Amino acid sequence: MWQILEEASYALSAENSGGMEEVDAALSNVTYALHRNPLGFHKLPGTKSVYIAKTKLRITGLKAIPAYRLFFRVDVGESVVSKLWVEMCPPSEMLFGDSFNDQND
Repeated sequence: MWQILEEASYALSAENSGGMEEVDAALSNVTYALHRNPLGFHKLPGTKSVYIAKTKLRITGLKAIPAYRLFFRVDVGESVVSKLWVEMCPPSEMLFGDSFNDQND
């Protein structure tokens, strides 16, 4: 099991992206996957250990949950994942679906 940490930059970006409660709810499936296998996400080109996870637009009842991008760093030796930054995806990138880690995205 991996330890998940939130950097100050993550907290600031979450507050600017709808609030921590909203972001945490939208990223709940991603956070679960980070605890199990953070290396299963896309690595950002040109970086040593920074990855990106994307969610898709979801409709729950009458509420729309926007798509987000989460940037995080993985320290394999320490088994630590550090959430660095989260942002709402632009409307043109808000794909609809139920898979949070689709290889085609």
